[in-house]
Amino acid sequence: MICLITPNRTLIPFAFNGPHQGQGKSHFTSERRKLRNFDMTFENHQEATPSQALPAELHELGQLLENLDSPEHAELKACYGRVAESVLRRRRILNLVQEALSQLRLDVKYLMFDLEMTRRERDELQQQIEDDERS
Repeated sequence: MICLITPNRTLIPFAFNGPHQGQGKSHFTSERRKLRNFDMTFENHQEATPSQALPAELHELGQLLENLDSPEHAELKACYGRVAESVLRRRRILNLVQEALSQLRLDVKYLMFDLEMTRRERDELQQQIEDDERS
């Protein structure tokens, strides 16, 4: 028995009942159909988490700029805003890339599973053809 792990970490068991288990008909096709019908995409419902907040050093710099009374205060505050926005944008991009990589890994696992099922089904059908030719 093979189990697949879904994005939300649940297991999907796949039992393969073929001629090697005493049955005459292959169930590989139906198992592959189940896999194809399984929704391989998932939505990420992410809320703002502390990891998406600004780094402590940048937050501390912002507080120091708030307490600063100088003619350059407005200019420094604008620069700080751009830097903070850039940090958050880079973090969002990194999260998107990590999620895409995770999804790609999962898709590759599904494709490898499908390839293995196709190979097993092909071998089984070739064996049936050889058996029919001998009869």
